[in-house]
This record gives sequence, structure tokens and C-alpha cells, in this order.
Amino acid sequence: MIVSAVMLGKSSNLRQFLWDSSLLSLLTFGLYCSFINIIGPGDVARTGIIYGWIIPLVLGKAFILFRHQTVQKDILAAALALAGVMLVAQLLLAFDIKHIDNLGLDLQYLKLTFRNVSRTALFVAVGCMVCFTQFIFASSYRSRLLTMTAGIILLSALLVTERRMTLAALLICCGFLLASRRSFRAIVLGLAAIVCIIFLFGKAERFDLRPGHLLASQGERLTVWYAAVEIIKTHPLTGSGFRTFKEAAAPHVETYRASHPKEGAYENLEDAHNLPLHLLSENGIIGMAIFSLIFFFPLRNCWQLRSTNPAAIPLLSSIALILLNSQLHVNIFSLNVSGLLFLLVGAASGIGEEHRR
Repeated sequence: MIVSAVMLGKSSNLRQFLWDSSLLSLLTFGLYCSFINIIGPGDVARTGIIYGWIIPLVLGKAFILFRHQTVQKDILAAALALAGVMLVAQLLLAFDIKHIDNLGLDLQYLKLTFRNVSRTALFVAVGCMVCFTQFIFASSYRSRLLTMTAGIILLSALLVTERRMTLAALLICCGFLLASRRSFRAIVLGLAAIVCIIFLFGKAERFDLRPGHLLASQGERLTVWYAAVEIIKTHPLTGSGFRTFKEAAAPHVETYRASHPKEGAYENLEDAHNLPLHLLSENGIIGMAIFSLIFFFPLRNCWQLRSTNPAAIPLLSSIALILLNSQLHVNIFSLNVSGLLFLLVGAASGIGEEHRR
């Protein structure tokens, strides 16, 4: 942050750089949540994480300012580097090397340094999305071969993590992109290839998407969704307070458990397992509206520049994938996931500003 500030002070108008819709919306969201927690039951110190999100957002925008001519190559290089890491991890796993001394990589589930399987899957899916966008827009056979190979490596790692929603989010984003290009044959062939790979990896039972099979494992989510709806009914405008979901949901969770005693164990009741429901329950309609503005303008920038800026589609698709994944996972409070998300948001905001310049 210090280095970026010094470089901005020398080469750009710092005030213009900071006068950013996403940055202002994020700051407004933080001040709003702090105020609600001060006057409500929440702890104002818990809102500190929101102001921490400013760091990756500003860094993402600064990155575009200094690398706007090569940002597409930089994004692809990051995805290729991730593919290389995942290739090594899968090779070690294939040779039954699951731990390396005391590094705590936990290769059995490809957690690596992402702390848990869900976060690993999300990073891998974003890398796969970048490779896919570069593949369909690549102009040379060599570039297509490189991105296809990296994409296959990342996709195989995603299947190893067994995260169904993350795979679904990836497929939805890829399908939407292909549909916008009227490549319907590619959609059918891609889905057929995914199904074949799932059976090849022996993950057919895990990726069984029949409603009866899915609902049987969703007791935890149904519980917190019920609790979130009850909280929203009680505090529709302002919510219960930032990071107070577990406490506010506790009585509603007990009520739901009493009427559904056969739904098994509950591992995580810290959040609503759905970002919109979580924001509405903790921050109300007002907070949800402010939070949405953080993403509205960067996504609009990418959509408007989709035909003229080669970095727009990868950024747009990656942010959309993370937001789609958040319909069943609230990973935004994890520093690595929030760092990735707001870095991409800052970059998306930056390409719009560079275009206007």
C-alpha cells in the first residue's frame, strides 16, 4: 500500500484515483455496519475486516494503472502458475505422498495453503475460468494448446476437491459465455466431456445432482436459511448487526432442529451459507443495497469494455463465478477469498477508469 501510494503520488492524481465508486461504496458499507453495531448488540471491532477489504481493492486498481497494457497476460500468467502448483500437488497425491513434513499442505484433499477444500476449489475454478476465456479468444494454436492444458489440470483439481456448487458456478459462467457467442454445440460437447471426466475420476456419486440426492445432504443449509429468514422478518431494514448471525440465529436454529430431528449433524452455523441471505439478515435491506453497489460499477465497466479490452471478459467472468459460488458458501470473511474477490473488483474498476483516460 505504501509503495502504491508513493507511485501514485508521483505519476497520477491521487485524489482522482481514490474517488472511485467501488471504494466509496465499500467505505460507506463499513461506516454503516460500524454505526449499526454501535447502536445495536454487535461489536464494532468486528467491522474492522470491512476496512481491510479496501487494501486488495486499491491494489487491484493500482495494478491496472501501472500494468494496463499487459494485464491480460498477467492474469493468464497467474492462472498458469496455479495450474503448475496443482499439477505438482496431484502428482504427489497420485504417488500417495499426502503430507510434506510439517508444512501442513494436506495434499489428500488439495487444501495446500488455502486452508480448506472449499477455498481451494474456488481459487482453482477462477483459474480455470481465466484459462477458458483465454482459450476461446486466443488467436494462435500455441496459445489455445497452453490454456487448454492448464484448464484441464485445474478442472481435474476441482473434481478432486468435490465441491459441487463451485463446479456448477464454473459451468454456468462458461455456458453463459458460450451462449453469448452462440456456440451451442460447444456447450453440449463441454457438458458431455465434464460428465465423462466425472465418471473417469470415480466421482459420480458425489456429483449426483438429482434433487432427492442433493436435499438429503442439505440439512445444515436448510437450518441456517430458515434462521436467516426469521432474522430478516425481525430486522428487515438494518439487520441484526455485522458478524452477529450465529448469536441471532441460535434460537431459530433450535426451533428448526426441534421440528426436523432427522437431518443429521451441523458443522458450521457461523453464517447463512448464502451471501444475499447473510447480508440481509445481518445488514438488512439498506446494507445489502450499499454492498451491491461495490460490484455494480466494476461489472458494468467490464461489460461495456468486453469487445475492446481483452482483460474485461476474464475479470467479469471471475467475479461472477465467485458471486455465484456465494449462493451456497459465504467465504467472503476468509482473508484469501476476500483478497481475491476485491483484487478482481479493483482491477475491474481500474480498466473502466483507464478507458475513460
